Amino acid sequence: MRNDEENLTKEQREQLVLDTQHKRERAEAVGKVIIFTIAIINIVMSILDLVLTPSGGGFFSLILSIVFSVALMFGQNWARILFVIGLGFSILVSFYAIFTGAFHIIFVIILAYSVAATILLFCKPVHEYMYRAKNG
Repeated sequence: MRNDEENLTKEQREQLVLDTQHKRERAEAVGKVIIFTIAIINIVMSILDLVLTPSGGGFFSLILSIVFSVALMFGQNWARILFVIGLGFSILVSFYAIFTGAFHIIFVIILAYSVAATILLFCKPVHEYMYRAKNG
């Protein structure tokens, strides 16, 4: 591959650089959509939790969700790690609820979201976006 790059004309090399830059920018855009979607769903779920189960801790949970979601949007890796820990906890709770007879469609939805979000938080576009968001 190195010899192929050496044999390219100046215009071909410039086009190769532009193509690579375009692919990176596209990956960053996809990563941004993924991050913002996960963050918004997290905040909405916290609001629903506050409204549907008003007994204790809901408001504090909402504030934490907002703080972690904003930090995630700004590319903070510690927020991604905390999100994954929280999503892992949601996966365990959902499995427990489903397999102990408390089967409800909401647990299946939470399980599916948690698994998908966990996987997506480690995909390449998310990495590209978080790197750019944090480092400019």
